[in-house]
Amino acid sequence: MNIIQRIRFSISKEVSNLYIKGKYNLQLNSSYPNEKIILQKEDVISLNTYYNSFYEKYYTKYTSINSFYYMLKLKGDFKIIVYRDFINNERELLVSNVYKSCKGSDFIKMKLPNISKGIENCGRIFLEIICLSNTGEFFGGFIGTDQKKNREVSLGIITCTYKKDAFIKKTVDTILDDNDLLKKNIEIFVIDNGNTLRQNDFEDSRIKLIVNKNFGGSGGFNRGLIEAYSNDKITHFLLMDDDIELDSESIFRLFSLFEYAVMDIVVSGNMLDLLKKDILYESGAVYGIRPNNWKDPFAIAPLKYNLSLSQNDSLNLLLNEEHIDYGGFWFFALTRKIVATTGLLMPFFIKVDDMEFGLRINKYFSDIIIAFPSIGVWHEPFYAKRPMWDYYYYIRNFLITNSIYNIFSYFKTICAAILNIFQNILYAEIFLRAFLDFMKGPKNIKNINSETTHREIIILSGKYIKIRNKKKLIRIIYKLFNLLFIFQWLIVAIYSFPKWKSTRQQWKEASRELTSFNFWNSYLGIDKSSHKKT
Repeated sequence: MNIIQRIRFSISKEVSNLYIKGKYNLQLNSSYPNEKIILQKEDVISLNTYYNSFYEKYYTKYTSINSFYYMLKLKGDFKIIVYRDFINNERELLVSNVYKSCKGSDFIKMKLPNISKGIENCGRIFLEIICLSNTGEFFGGFIGTDQKKNREVSLGIITCTYKKDAFIKKTVDTILDDNDLLKKNIEIFVIDNGNTLRQNDFEDSRIKLIVNKNFGGSGGFNRGLIEAYSNDKITHFLLMDDDIELDSESIFRLFSLFEYAVMDIVVSGNMLDLLKKDILYESGAVYGIRPNNWKDPFAIAPLKYNLSLSQNDSLNLLLNEEHIDYGGFWFFALTRKIVATTGLLMPFFIKVDDMEFGLRINKYFSDIIIAFPSIGVWHEPFYAKRPMWDYYYYIRNFLITNSIYNIFSYFKTICAAILNIFQNILYAEIFLRAFLDFMKGPKNIKNINSETTHREIIILSGKYIKIRNKKKLIRIIYKLFNLLFIFQWLIVAIYSFPKWKSTRQQWKEASRELTSFNFWNSYLGIDKSSHKKT
């Protein structure tokens, strides 16, 4: 027997509706399984929720699993009903059974129909539990299969941080507190770009703390990938941002997906809004367009944006798969083969590195990035955290990425840039700096001191942050002053036209080198002899 996914109660009261709905009393218990739900007669609880739905359609398409069952631990008398919902919100009754005198010490097994009707007849499966006795207790359970795994999986979990010690420690503790997950083959790589963590912060032998120069998120994740890749036993990698809130079940479910996968897949975890915790902020994204489908060299369109995961319609909408250009590094898992084929991240410091990496993966492996429902993390939404200085990286790295993939002409780029600047007039000088650095070509990004550049950009943006907080008249004066930077940028853009094509070609030709293990070993100052390269 192998566990596909576990039934989860909740990690906090504020997100309980993403786990279990209904009238019940949740109690903590010091012994396994740590929690239990106490029900009164005729009380009903439903697992028709984001985290406890079984997305049969995805397992059918991407894994070899075609036979599964519920294993439930109950005490008392119960009626259990299993439903299948479809994308059009139609519902099918799969199983309805009554279980008398459940002891609570043993699991009851509830077999489900084999997946044999074809993917078009698959959907989202969930169950409801109705208490028939005066009182009843539900201790949880899981969905399992007797099918043999296609492979064993060893997961290298990579997270990098810059002075967000509390976040990173909480994430690591969440993983270490999951005893079932610790039975799996995992190794955790914590990349410390800020040199604020100490090895005694992490006593478990499976955690490797690596102090790294501050080469941003791309440098941190690449350092982790290099370290993890050097271990031949690690078959898969998971990249996770440091500023997330995690349910370890998301990592647990990765194992069954990879163990039974029938092809190389990349699992892009959903991003849930940390400030509005029942809202799905992004489920993968499309590059180069705005949400209204208007093509724009400096835009993205998050998929399934702003869905309320408390709503049944939204859960069924997750059955609709869309092409994904990339997934964010808040939770991004892939195979060793994909890293060997595509290489590492571009030296972007921050921003757009996940987009470029996703485009590159899709170039070599068609449509393998999956925004898997019921796997996700809470992450601070971008509307709440966008500092002015990241605009520089956003523009520069978009221009580089567009060059690598021959996306958007000079004319389209300039027109979009003008519109972009006029909408953000205080960013004009920062835009000018980003454009000039892009036009310097790949030699510039290879030779600059990224920490020095980052300090310069922070100082540059700092003065505009102060202006943004001034009175309206002062802001207007500075906006008028910034028209000079727009005029200067237009002159630079016009004079750059003859070099535009050759500069883009340089970026494209250099991209293979800039994503190689050899380059990054040198860039990060790593001893090449101690790591495998590709």
